[in-house]
Amino acid sequence: MNAKKFCVSVVAMALLVFSAMSVNVLAGENGNQKDKPDVMGFEMNQNIAFGEVVGGTAGIYTTGGLFDLGPFVNETTGNELMAYGEPVNVLANWSDDVVLHQFKAGSKIRTEVILWDYAHQASVYTIRAHFMIQEIDPGTGAVLRNVWDGTVAEGLWADGPTDAYSAEVNQLGQLLFGYNWDTRILDCKAGTYRLTFSIDSALPDNVPYENTEVQGITITGVDDVSTDVTDVYSSSSSTWIEMTLLPAGGR
Repeated sequence: MNAKKFCVSVVAMALLVFSAMSVNVLAGENGNQKDKPDVMGFEMNQNIAFGEVVGGTAGIYTTGGLFDLGPFVNETTGNELMAYGEPVNVLANWSDDVVLHQFKAGSKIRTEVILWDYAHQASVYTIRAHFMIQEIDPGTGAVLRNVWDGTVAEGLWADGPTDAYSAEVNQLGQLLFGYNWDTRILDCKAGTYRLTFSIDSALPDNVPYENTEVQGITITGVDDVSTDVTDVYSSSSSTWIEMTLLPAGGR
């Protein structure tokens, strides 16, 4: 009996030590975010160009706060980076997963778009990013139903949970625009759908900062090609893909 108690005590102590180490590691990682409060605790690890500048000295960041323009350092990697606030030409890049694969109705589909500024080797962030999902007629392209519509700005200053479109910093430190398309919840049956990422021309009404200036973002093309399952398009202010959901069920 004593031996059993001793073994249990050793296991319990080991778990406590492991838990304490985990908390310390997480605290250390989060501690690096004091001047760059990135979404999910990940740090920017690339140059960034802002589509909205406040007073000419700061950009509106993914959290709704302000980010100083000019040089900054990723505190984890030590990389020296730059934040810009000026008009840019960009290439739009959809995630490979959504372009190269075909999905069934009922699937959860992760959609991601990156705006890449080759001149500054920077990702572009804007609160004017707009995402829309529509069901369309496969023959004529006419819209049959608006499935979902949202903007980044809707979620920045909202109280509580929101289903707004979002901009995120991933584990690699890359900035992207993302949306989790749950086709079951949104009642998307088998059919053809158009997913459109666009940049609104005007500032949203809920921006709390005075002297906010819009910086031009021109989409010059897409870093994707149409495939057997997805067609990819673009204009100067938007990019969209058209894809077919297969019937649910089966292998």
